Amino acid sequence: MYIFDGASESGSHHTRSAPPRDTAPMTSLAEKGRGQMAEAWCQLQNTIISMYTMSMAQESVFTENRDYLIELSRKYLWWEDPEAMTRQPYRILAAAMNLGSLEDYQKMYRTFGSPLMIEVIQQKVPGWFSAKSWSFWHRVLDLVDVVDVVPQAPQRIIQ
Repeated sequence: MYIFDGASESGSHHTRSAPPRDTAPMTSLAEKGRGQMAEAWCQLQNTIISMYTMSMAQESVFTENRDYLIELSRKYLWWEDPEAMTRQPYRILAAAMNLGSLEDYQKMYRTFGSPLMIEVIQQKVPGWFSAKSWSFWHRVLDLVDVVDVVPQAPQRIIQ
C-alpha cells in the first residue's frame, strides 16, 4: 500500500492510499512471475552484499594471493578483465571450482582452505556451478553426509 502525503498547490494536505488488494492467493501467472522476480532480486542483492562483506582475514588471503586470482581469472573467466575480476574473488573461485583441473583444485584448497571454499558454495548463485561440480564439492567439502542426497544446484530461470 502506498501513501502520498504532501501539500497540494493550494496548500492543503492530501492523503491517498492504494485501493484494497484482494486477499485471495496469487493465482495469475503474472502475479506468480512478479513474486519469483522479487525473490530472485532479493537473492541477488544478498549475494552481492555477502560478496562485499568479507572478513579482514578473507581480504588478507585474497590480497596475498592476488596474482593467483588473476591467473585463475585469465584461465576460467577469459572474457572478463582479470584485474577487475579480483574485486569478485568468490566468482573467480567458483569458476575455477566448476571448470578446474585436479591440480587447480589442490592448489586452491592449499591456498584458500576449506572454510573459504565452503563460503563460495554457500553463495548459491545460479549458474556458478554445474550439477556435477555442485555435487562434487558438497562431497569433497563434507557439506553433506555420505548417505545424504546433495541439494539441487541453484539454477537460472529464464522466463
